[in-house]
Amino acid sequence: MKKSLQKIKRFCRGVLSVNELLLWQVCLRRKVRAHGDKVVVIQDCHVGDFLISLPFFQRMRDFYGRKLTLVSDKRIVPLAMASGCFDEVVAVDMKRASSFLHIFCRWKTLWRLRKLNAKVLLQKYSVGGTSLEDCMAAVIPAVEKIGVESEKTVSNGGCKFYGRLLKNNFDKLYKYDTKLNLLENENAFCNMVCSANEQECVGNLECFEPLPERDKSLGNYALFIVGADDPRRRWEPWKFAEVAIKYLEKNPENKVLFSGTPAEQPIIAEVLEKIPSELKKRTRVREAEKDYLSSIKRLMSDCKHAEWVLTNDTGPMHIAAKCGTKTLCITGGWHWGVFSPCKEYQSVEFIHQKMDCYNCGSFCKYNTTPFKCLSDLTIDAILRNCGESL
Repeated sequence: MKKSLQKIKRFCRGVLSVNELLLWQVCLRRKVRAHGDKVVVIQDCHVGDFLISLPFFQRMRDFYGRKLTLVSDKRIVPLAMASGCFDEVVAVDMKRASSFLHIFCRWKTLWRLRKLNAKVLLQKYSVGGTSLEDCMAAVIPAVEKIGVESEKTVSNGGCKFYGRLLKNNFDKLYKYDTKLNLLENENAFCNMVCSANEQECVGNLECFEPLPERDKSLGNYALFIVGADDPRRRWEPWKFAEVAIKYLEKNPENKVLFSGTPAEQPIIAEVLEKIPSELKKRTRVREAEKDYLSSIKRLMSDCKHAEWVLTNDTGPMHIAAKCGTKTLCITGGWHWGVFSPCKEYQSVEFIHQKMDCYNCGSFCKYNTTPFKCLSDLTIDAILRNCGESL
């Protein structure tokens, strides 16, 4: 019964996607008149996705000889502007607008984007190239449009007709290679746009300097990131607590620093409750800064100066990786081979429990929180990869 309902839901969504794209593409697309010289990039992203894409943004800025205009989620605005790659960010409530349940918000957003004029438009493949992003690429007038063709090109609308409609949006398309991970595909996409042949492009965090100085009151410490936006992608708190206990017992001079957003503070508190009081004296919780950018910069500094980082598969993992800090990333198989493991992240060990259903795309057949591939991941699997720290 459940599978039947899911199929009906996907079918209905596919029909809506096809009709919506056809509406915006044929009836409501505005012709390019005074296009100016803007280079517009569409990317639906979180912090981790943005940091992954830094090399892309930096290369596009250098190639076109000007700063870019970014269309992305409103949460990214401070980080994007601080990167030095953008003249402006057109902020959108991507989570709300991506849902057909908020169709008026969605269409209002798309109508507003028709006012943009661009010389070049780049649709950046990141979270998955949703149907919202496809419609954005249709309605924004541009002299040249460059996008990415992938499995999502068809699956967003549930049929090949949707794929043909989408291809009509673009002058150039990069064929996403599923044999490569996301970073390799991004680099190849850059090479196509720039007519170049760079072999590796992983970026760095230098554009955000100066960072806060090292917190000397911590001494040597391990940084634990116990939260994640999606509850299904969080390893259980009691397991984090057990690893923290082992680390504190093995290293009597060291501390454990917990960091997370204000919304993740209850999860951190749950971890701390399971740590004995004597050991808890050597734990610290990083309080959020007054503004978002300051919090992110503090997190970057904490990642940079930590002995090692234990984290769920979330934004701080990418920060720690770009800092070159030894990192243990607790991950499942929802995007295995696409987002993780990233072979470019040489300082990161991706700890996982291999299952037959890997590459489910988050459509977990077990419907558990956390995902079964995470809940089956034992503490011993982490301890075996901690080396001399434990």
